[in-house]
Amino acid sequence: MSKVGLIVEGDSDKAFFDKYFKPRYELTRTMKVIPSGTNKKCKIMNTKDMHKNIKSLELKGYKDIYILIDLDSTCKKEVYHCEIELRDDYIAKIGLKKITNVKVVVVSSEIEAWMLSALKKSNKTTKQHLKKEYEVKSNDKLEEVLLQKFIASKEDIKEKNNDSLCYFLKKLGLVKECT
Repeated sequence: MSKVGLIVEGDSDKAFFDKYFKPRYELTRTMKVIPSGTNKKCKIMNTKDMHKNIKSLELKGYKDIYILIDLDSTCKKEVYHCEIELRDDYIAKIGLKKITNVKVVVVSSEIEAWMLSALKKSNKTTKQHLKKEYEVKSNDKLEEVLLQKFIASKEDIKEKNNDSLCYFLKKLGLVKECT
């Protein structure tokens, strides 16, 4: 596998990839994850910042670059109910049509739903579902608590339980089919 660059929405998404995903799939040396924003400041919808992040990854030799955006992202003003509609609109807004090595993957509905796939079908799982499922009271700590609980559970994510996770793993060549 060539070097893969990942641009994610924020710190909790980066933590998921660094603490679980990369070690689980043995990608520690071949995958670089950068958040588009930090400290609750998401910049995934900022064209200038996204092009800067893409250029930075390219200069470091990352051949394939993926931008992961949540369907339920709080970073965007519009509300989308369809992954394809969001992907196409995002590509147009950020100006990615001419950049062939960048692929946009829409996560349904939150990256945290990929963690929930360890236990059950998790397509379209929202933050409200996750708060209830994991009994998290505070919005500020939701992602942090979910990541800690997920890693502590020692459960593996199951691509068959989340379509966007399956799609992403297929794109990376880590699975052929989601069984």
